[in-house]
Amino acid sequence: MGFFYFEPFVPSSTVSPRSTKSQRRLPIASLTLIGLLHMNKEEPILVPELNFESCIPSESTLAYAYFEMYRDAGPERNLRMLCDCEISGKKRSIAQIGRWSSQFHWQSRVEAYDAHIAHAAFAKLAQQRRDEITKFIDNDMSIALDLQDLCVMRLKRLIKDGEEADCKELRQLALTYRESRLWLMELTGILSDRTHDEERAT
Repeated sequence: MGFFYFEPFVPSSTVSPRSTKSQRRLPIASLTLIGLLHMNKEEPILVPELNFESCIPSESTLAYAYFEMYRDAGPERNLRMLCDCEISGKKRSIAQIGRWSSQFHWQSRVEAYDAHIAHAAFAKLAQQRRDEITKFIDNDMSIALDLQDLCVMRLKRLIKDGEEADCKELRQLALTYRESRLWLMELTGILSDRTHDEERAT
């Protein structure tokens, strides 16, 4: 998954030839943010400087291999650590690594990668919270339904056995059933917390 942005339109009549490039270029933080906002657009424009999943134009597989190690090193990454890494039995100098970093926009690409990881972590956490809330509501609904079933079973037994109804017990059954009913209505969104409190008070 890459990150994308849409180049802001700047009328040519208001920009001098020397300043066109600098005035139209957005800082990397803005590119990353705009990329997140537009990542689901149907026809996004790919920014090579933010592509962290594959080689960008003119980047060799060797340079990209070093970029991958740099990218995957995390927030504590630094270029000098790559000097100790061997590929095909050979280490590269800090000068060579520095040239690759500058030429192939390593800093911009790892910023985009870090933003992508943070976004994915947030999405995972949000899903976990949704699952926890769903489980909580399901448990509450199960308890409320069980209370209703107990009330109904007790009433049916009283009727079947022809027992003389005790007013105190009937009142308690009615209150319990009413409370479980309000509880279920609240859980399903039919009642708000405030309406529930008002119903209880009546």
